[in-house]
Amino acid sequence: MQGSLGIVALDQNIQFSSICLGNGDMLIGASNLANTIYSITTDFDGVGVLGAVNAMCSYAEGWTNVSSLALSGDELAVCADGVLHVFVPSQGVTRIVQGRKAGKPIEWDKIAESLSKLFSNDEKKVSLKGRGCRERMDRILTKYKEEDAKCLKR
Repeated sequence: MQGSLGIVALDQNIQFSSICLGNGDMLIGASNLANTIYSITTDFDGVGVLGAVNAMCSYAEGWTNVSSLALSGDELAVCADGVLHVFVPSQGVTRIVQGRKAGKPIEWDKIAESLSKLFSNDEKKVSLKGRGCRERMDRILTKYKEEDAKCLKR
C-alpha cells in the first residue's frame, strides 16, 4: 500500500493520513477514514516492535481532512482542511492559529512566530522562520496531491 501507513491492531486495520512522534516511545496518528486521533505506544522486544493503539479523541467539529500533526508537550498542532489548529487533548480545547493559507512573507513570519511559541518551553527555545514554514507546507501539500492522484488512479 503506497502513500499511507497502515497499522493492524488485533481487531481493526487503521489507515493513518498523518503520524508524528509523541513523547518517548509514543506516536500520534490521525485517521481521516475514522475521523479519530490515536496514540500508539511502542516497545521493542528484541525481535520486533510491539505496540498498543488507543483512540485519543474524535476529530473536532468540521475537521474532515487532517494532513499533518506535531506534538509539543500537551499541545497537538493539527493542520485540518488547510487550517492550522492547536488542540489540547487533556482539556478538549481547540483554537485556530492560522485560518487561511498565508501568501505574503510577513504572514508566514507571523505563523512561524506563533509556532515558535507553541513548540518552545523553559528548557528549549525553538525559533522557526517564515520561509521554512512556507516551504515545509508546500512540500506537504505537493506530496499529498501526488498521493491523492495515485489513489484516484487505483
